Amino acid sequence: MAFKIEAKFDNIEFEIPNSKRNDTVVIAVPPIDCMVPADIKKINVGLDKLNKSEDVLDVDKPKNNALILVREMLKYYNPKAATAIDGLMARELQQINTVWADESEASLGESSPSTDESSETGK
Repeated sequence: MAFKIEAKFDNIEFEIPNSKRNDTVVIAVPPIDCMVPADIKKINVGLDKLNKSEDVLDVDKPKNNALILVREMLKYYNPKAATAIDGLMARELQQINTVWADESEASLGESSPSTDESSETGK
C-alpha cells in the first residue's frame, strides 16, 4: 500500500503597516517547511547577490543579520508589498519570524535533519 503525499498547506498571512504606516496590507508566505526547491534556489541567488555586494554594509547582509534574511524572503513572496516590507522595524520582523517559525514545522536557518556538528566530506 502506498502512502499518498499531499502538498496541501495554508499560507501564513500577516497584516503589516503600509509604507506610510497609515493603513495595513496583508502579505502571505508558505510555511518554512513547505517552500519549494525552485523558490529556495531563487531566494538563495538573491541573498548571495546581497552578501557579495560592496554597496551593502556588512551589518545589512543576510549572512550577518537574520532579520534581513526574513525581510528578503518576505519580499520574494510579496513583491507588490516590497515598500511596506522595507519599512518594517526590527521588532516587527522579529514578530513575523517568531510566528512564521511557530506555524511551520521548521524554523528559518534550520534544515532537516540538522546536527550540532559539521562533518568533513570528500576525504
